[in-house]
Amino acid sequence: MVPNSDPSTVYCLGSAQQELDSTDNNMDALNEASDLLPYVDPNTGMSECGFAEALYRKKEERAWLLRRSIADLENLVHGDDEHVDQLQRELREADFDDEVPNYHRLNAEIQIKRNQRMRVSLRQKIELARQVLEESKLKRFPGMKPVMSNADLYR
Repeated sequence: MVPNSDPSTVYCLGSAQQELDSTDNNMDALNEASDLLPYVDPNTGMSECGFAEALYRKKEERAWLLRRSIADLENLVHGDDEHVDQLQRELREADFDDEVPNYHRLNAEIQIKRNQRMRVSLRQKIELARQVLEESKLKRFPGMKPVMSNADLYR
């Protein structure tokens, strides 16, 4: 069996990079929104800032976007795991087939190494994004529920 060297099945590094960039943007937006939050008395819910609740709502929206980015990255990692496993199986089978040209083996090995490096980057970004999300949870408007879905964005 020839290792799958079809370019259409190669793990889409460009798509993964777009997701990493999007996650970076969402982390920056959440950090910025969190940094702008005014003090709100936890007992009374009062603030010197007349639009404090709107700022906290905006922060919750940013947190929701970051949770979505994390889920997207996790989906990419899962898909990549399956793709690399398939390539490794095909490469092992090719080792016993003398009719498989060496360049097919080499191409599969290169794809595996690229995907493994991207997988490490994705997992590191997921961990960092989770940390940013956890830090943002420390700042909540009294009684405000976190945004958990698209519908919550418009209430």
